[in-house]
Amino acid sequence: MFFYVAATTILWLLLLSCSRNIRNEVTHISPKLLTTNEIENPCLVSMSLKLNYSYLFCITNCAKKYVWLIDANTLKVAKQFGNKGLARAEFEMPIEVKISQEIDSSVSLYELNLQRVKKIDLSNVFSSSFNEWNVITDSVADNALFGIMDDITIITDSLLLCQKQAGDNYQIFSYNTYTKKISIIDQYKGFDKKPLLSRISWFSRCNVTSSYKEKRYAIIFKYLNSVSFYDLNNNLIKHHSFEQVKPPETYEEYNNMTTSANYFNYYYATDNFLFVSRLINNSDRSEILCFDWNGNLLKILDIDHKVVLFAVNDQSFELYTIPRLVGSSTIKIYKFNYSL
Repeated sequence: MFFYVAATTILWLLLLSCSRNIRNEVTHISPKLLTTNEIENPCLVSMSLKLNYSYLFCITNCAKKYVWLIDANTLKVAKQFGNKGLARAEFEMPIEVKISQEIDSSVSLYELNLQRVKKIDLSNVFSSSFNEWNVITDSVADNALFGIMDDITIITDSLLLCQKQAGDNYQIFSYNTYTKKISIIDQYKGFDKKPLLSRISWFSRCNVTSSYKEKRYAIIFKYLNSVSFYDLNNNLIKHHSFEQVKPPETYEEYNNMTTSANYFNYYYATDNFLFVSRLINNSDRSEILCFDWNGNLLKILDIDHKVVLFAVNDQSFELYTIPRLVGSSTIKIYKFNYSL
């Protein structure tokens, strides 16, 4: 018994040491602040770069207009449209269907409550004859998408990756839009032992995103402080766990599960990189971890505020962040330059 406990403790210490070394070997950089601007707080829920990186496309949930376009240079609001409602050019509870590159000048939004997909043609939103009824089209979503929570990401022309709630837990699955086939993904391949989600279901909270170019995807575990990278055949490429747990002989049911208050809170995927923001416990700062799609952690960007949303132009190495603010009538948008 003594040998088992000693051996288990030594193994845990080795794993802890490896985890720390992986992170400590990565270079930390502080991005250079380029500009900032303060705007009305519209309760932004998502942000991405569109129209050849010229505008931040934002979805709100407490403003009069659901869609905001913010100029990427001046950081000023350039356009607002989309009233609340059930009509074709109105929105109820939209989430962006994400893709790591601009195929055209359109954006698709999935309506959570209505099971509909609305496509916005952004190419004419700044024309003098702009009419939102002419740039928004509406279609019925496939039944398989009903119940999706936060994520729909396009990895190929016919394959979507989605996240939905299954009972008390979160499940990742793929959906082929041609064959209508649904495939459940084993999202815990990177863990030595599957977490006992029936006991602590909120630990299963995760997000999925992908690279359209590389045909790879990542699953980000918010409270497990872990990221797993997969190829298109669902083979695990690499897994990172940034904190190890307490010794397994004492907390066997929590094996490979962090008890740290540090956690991932947002992500942004480009064709070449995955960026994941991480709130630091007992601190007013954040880290943004930059990975390539082979799962290698390349750099860590140190941000001097708690980041709630961000977007990245990896062509010109520009980073846009919005800090966490509680009860404020305005928000600040920051624009940085960074290097890799």
